[in-house]
Amino acid sequence: MPDSPDYQKYLPNSNRFSLQDMGELAARLGSVNVFDRRGETVFYETFDHGLSGWITNISGVGSSVSISASHIHRHPYTAKLVCGTTGNKFALIQKRVGGINTKRVGLEVCWCLNLGDNLIICGLDVNDGVTNFSGAVDFNGVTNIWRVQDENGVMQPVFTKPMEVGNSFIFIPVKIVMDVETGYYVRLLISDDNVDISNLKIKSQAVATAINYSALIENLGDGSTLTELYVAHIIITANEL
Repeated sequence: MPDSPDYQKYLPNSNRFSLQDMGELAARLGSVNVFDRRGETVFYETFDHGLSGWITNISGVGSSVSISASHIHRHPYTAKLVCGTTGNKFALIQKRVGGINTKRVGLEVCWCLNLGDNLIICGLDVNDGVTNFSGAVDFNGVTNIWRVQDENGVMQPVFTKPMEVGNSFIFIPVKIVMDVETGYYVRLLISDDNVDISNLKIKSQAVATAINYSALIENLGDGSTLTELYVAHIIITANEL
């Protein structure tokens, strides 16, 4: 019972509220990022049902997008993105979902980079029916620099921190939040590091369409090796604080 101590054996029987199903409870829990549980989850992907509904695109010899059961996090499967060694040398997945008109929206990605001489990118587009707002963060496996996309589409360095790579397969949660009302970013979380990016504006342009959110994850190689990116989950949140 809410607001009652958990050590009492006997309590009066009373109904405070009803809970119709566990889906409502899951929605109330919000983000699974233990460092930032703010926001209401509107989309949650763990790839338990494969890549159905996802747009995939690859370029280069050896590039691929598939489901892996070998390198996982909390669920039995991950999305595996391998960038090729020729051509544009990339592998990406993209998903567009219906959204709600809200002030602040967040994107959380839990990923693991193996053989890190490349660039990995996660991006979020939010369309409020009139304007399309774009935010993105990338990580360079050579320099260990994290960058955020500004209002002109230019990636600005904001943080330096190595991402565990190699056979250990350490999954790192990353979350970016932007305010489509003010046109500025709100925060960037890289694992337990809170990076202040509130001075950066988000890119926007007039695009009239239905309200929607679009998440994109990309593995962009340097052509020397078939680098692997494993994505454990992708979460879009609304009504962020």
